[in-house]
Amino acid sequence: MSILIFLWHMHQPEYADPNTGEFVLPWTRLHAVKDYDEFADVLADHPGIRSTVNLTPVLCGQIESIAAGVKDVYQILSEKPASYLTQIEREFILSNFFKANFETMIRPYERYSELYFERGRNATPAHIHEAAKTFGVQKLRDLQVWANLAWSGVRNRQKEPVIRELIAKGRHYTDEEKETLMDVHRRICSGVLAKYRRLQEAGIIEISTTPYYHPILPILLDMKDAQIAHPGLALPRQTRPFADDARWQVESALAYAERTFGRRPAGMWPSEGSVSEKTCDLLASCGVRWSATDERILEKSLNGAAVSSSPPALARPYVFETAHGPIRLFFRNHDLSDRIGFTYGAMPVEDAVSDFVARVESAGGGAGADTAVSVILDGENAWEYFRGGSCQPFLSALFTRLKQSGIVTRTCGDCASSDQPAAEPLPRLSPGSWINGNFNIWIGHPEDNAGWDAVQTVRIAVDRMPAGAARDRAMKLLRIAEGSDWYWWFGDDHSSEDDPMFDRLFRDNLIAACRLAGATVPPELMAPIKRAQMVTEAKPATEPFTPAIDGMIRPFYEWLGAGRVDISYIAGAMHKAIYHLERFYWGFDETSFYFCLEMTAVPPGAEVRLFFRTDGGEFTAILPVSDSAGIARLVCPDGECRLTSAYREVLEVEVPLSVLKLSPGRHASLAISVVVEEMEIERWPVGKVFDLQVPDPLYFSAQWVV
Repeated sequence: MSILIFLWHMHQPEYADPNTGEFVLPWTRLHAVKDYDEFADVLADHPGIRSTVNLTPVLCGQIESIAAGVKDVYQILSEKPASYLTQIEREFILSNFFKANFETMIRPYERYSELYFERGRNATPAHIHEAAKTFGVQKLRDLQVWANLAWSGVRNRQKEPVIRELIAKGRHYTDEEKETLMDVHRRICSGVLAKYRRLQEAGIIEISTTPYYHPILPILLDMKDAQIAHPGLALPRQTRPFADDARWQVESALAYAERTFGRRPAGMWPSEGSVSEKTCDLLASCGVRWSATDERILEKSLNGAAVSSSPPALARPYVFETAHGPIRLFFRNHDLSDRIGFTYGAMPVEDAVSDFVARVESAGGGAGADTAVSVILDGENAWEYFRGGSCQPFLSALFTRLKQSGIVTRTCGDCASSDQPAAEPLPRLSPGSWINGNFNIWIGHPEDNAGWDAVQTVRIAVDRMPAGAARDRAMKLLRIAEGSDWYWWFGDDHSSEDDPMFDRLFRDNLIAACRLAGATVPPELMAPIKRAQMVTEAKPATEPFTPAIDGMIRPFYEWLGAGRVDISYIAGAMHKAIYHLERFYWGFDETSFYFCLEMTAVPPGAEVRLFFRTDGGEFTAILPVSDSAGIARLVCPDGECRLTSAYREVLEVEVPLSVLKLSPGRHASLAISVVVEEMEIERWPVGKVFDLQVPDPLYFSAQWVV
């Protein structure tokens, strides 16, 4: 029997300001309205499809607070009458109220799109400062509405009259209509957790949980395990284990889930799929019967065997024996999981569903095989890249197709308590996470290690406090700072517009704990831990040059004057197992654009496509990534032409400016995708475009900063 296991992980970090109690970012509220509520409704529509839904306590606690009336800063500024907004508040709104996927959540709405372009697509702080002076009250009010209305989700547009009517009206909103919309947001949030409890009571889902504030358990238990996962990794100066905190995070999460959803979870998705033998022993000692991680950990545990090419090895549960009894382990098929997270949003729904079902059947070893394929991914972040910014069209079609197929869906708990399929003994478990099989995202970089050293320093002060409410509060703040999310944004692995806020929240929690302890605040907490990056999201070209298009960077300085984008840096809150495009460079001379793309693990038959939009129309460069396959060409509004391109160590291409109908000083937008068999498997930037300027005499002088 071919079994499919879905595990949907839903999580947001602690956004509460420790000094005011307000949420400094809106993502819990907005995802609750657009994603968590809608996801529950879709599950309820398909009772024959069983899933495990992993709800983190730190997420659920914030949803409860929102239902009780706690507001986020974005909500407060949304509710404030537009005529009373100060200049600083106007600037904040213009800077932050377009934080949504442009293609699926801004472009489809005429008024929201108008306001976006009037604000400026790549507006600088100076531009926003001036725009805030001229944006009229009605425009600001419409923006206050659309910044929340766009996060409604397909389902709520259908079932909520207020949302439906406001979308139909489109513009010229009143303060009363805005207040009504925010009331709807609160009401939706207040019902989310109850929906999941009812789904579990109905037997449609199993609810699992994660350590309370989403820490990386192996790091808390023994930081030296990070060096087993990645030999030679630099550790913080202080490596004292936080074993008691790790146990508290696990036990408190299980107790919270039992209080909230009426049943003690049988399983736990460890934060970021981070496991170790010590972690499994802790989980088993707390009564956890199953856990899960990524296939890379299985490969390492089996001494490097490639499980992805051996479906029976990956498509089954394993059992690991601990000092406190056995624990079942499920290993994430990261190809299937990443296809939902990163590929299917760009495809027609029926094509995506057909592809997924066929790949599940193949991954399970074919008809008659006694297997279980585990698909594990975020339950919220992927959907903004799907049509309508919603999970409903894809999931409804997928669940309908699965019911028509021979694939049986089960929860992790179902499989953990059954012998179908039989669990294979796992003699050893290699420590690591679902990202690259190690913990490098959260420890090892100087910024990560500075964060851990700060936690250690503050912990010493808190340990000296007498028992009581103040110490309990200080310990809560410390445990929040143990969460993985702060370290996700430290270092050069990931970045977002909210980096400064995450940095500040991390430090504010530790500073507040210090003050409760009556201790001197360490000087290192008074300045940002995350330093300004030397390379921004899109580093501009600094001088004209004409590279040789030969697929090799020879000599080494050939592309030194180029603009550059590092893909891992702009990847944001989601992370694929493999990025085929690692970074790309661009440059100019008087006649052409030049592009150089560094790639890894290039699939057979892959193409790179460059999508240009200029005053002359839309153009697509199609570039085979092979020495022998195909001819590079540019598809234009009035035909197509050949391009000079080469692929050896890197992919290089020349695109004449005249063909793009570009003149000095004009701009072109650019998006890049990797395509295999006409399926887009990767696209950058996600939901946005890069802005490239054709140089004029003033361009290069503007790139020099003294």
